[in-house]
Amino acid sequence: MCMFSFAHIEIELGIPKWKIRRWMRTGIFNKEVPSLPYQRNNIERPKSDTFSRRELIELYCVLDLINQGFRKSKIQLILDYIRSNQYDLQYNVYQTDGVSIWPRMVDFSLDEVLCQKVRSKTVILNWREITDKIDSLTSLSYAS
Repeated sequence: MCMFSFAHIEIELGIPKWKIRRWMRTGIFNKEVPSLPYQRNNIERPKSDTFSRRELIELYCVLDLINQGFRKSKIQLILDYIRSNQYDLQYNVYQTDGVSIWPRMVDFSLDEVLCQKVRSKTVILNWREITDKIDSLTSLSYAS
């Protein structure tokens, strides 16, 4: 399993350590901390300050949703949906209002069709772009 440090995340994704810590403290992002007791010879146990691929996906989703002006109180519902699908969503693009999430089937060039009221209450989650970015990072890490 490939793990990433705070420094690596700041360099590659542009998310500073203080921001990740704040998201963890406020409950927007919950890190999987291993529950195994310390064992000197257990080299598989990740450190608590490293992040897995799934956690990178969650961090990048949080950053993307916040950058689009999404309310932090609703981000947890979207992350729960992603987790419930085991990080394997079928469609490339999703739209969410913070209560539900659905595949975005229309072309982005047709955004004029959506009324301003609907657009102001929903955000786009470009799932394929997010996972491609994280997968490119993990493949680079495995190559080195």
